[in-house]
Amino acid sequence: MKPNKYSEFNESNSKDNLKGVEFRLARLGDENALTQIHINRDGGDKESVKKIFSNEIKAIGESSALFVAEYKSQIVGFGRSRFIEADEELGYRNMPSGYYLLGVIVKEEFRRKGIGEGLVKARIDHIKSQAKQVYTFVDEVNKSMILLLTKIGFLRLTDDFTYPRSKEKKKMVIFELNI
Repeated sequence: MKPNKYSEFNESNSKDNLKGVEFRLARLGDENALTQIHINRDGGDKESVKKIFSNEIKAIGESSALFVAEYKSQIVGFGRSRFIEADEELGYRNMPSGYYLLGVIVKEEFRRKGIGEGLVKARIDHIKSQAKQVYTFVDEVNKSMILLLTKIGFLRLTDDFTYPRSKEKKKMVIFELNI
């Protein structure tokens, strides 16, 4: 059975944070675990997805990062960040250029345990020395992530924008955080 795409929405803060989770940059050797987490939630061709992760890990630097959440030597989630030059000539509309938090995926059995929040904060900390703002965009039906972002201090910027790399046509919202 395919897991839920997003964590079940719950306005209470009654989640039990998992102790002992390490948030770190991905490294070569993490590709298999990252691939499995991605495929379990979003599907895809195993070799193609693994190659994407391998390339992302090799490209980690000032303008992009891939963080993992590791618990008891097991990768249980990941999140990306990237600098996006939002040039209208390239199809971007109403998007500020800057560092964006992109795509958090947490294994379903580890959701609502503070891992998504840890991945968001680890990426913000990574970006702090390079920028004064960080952005993210979220599917408007992902109420759990919107609640988390608001708790951290993100403010809703707009829902009237175009991100040309998006494969899915869904209603997204950009959030901004001054750091």
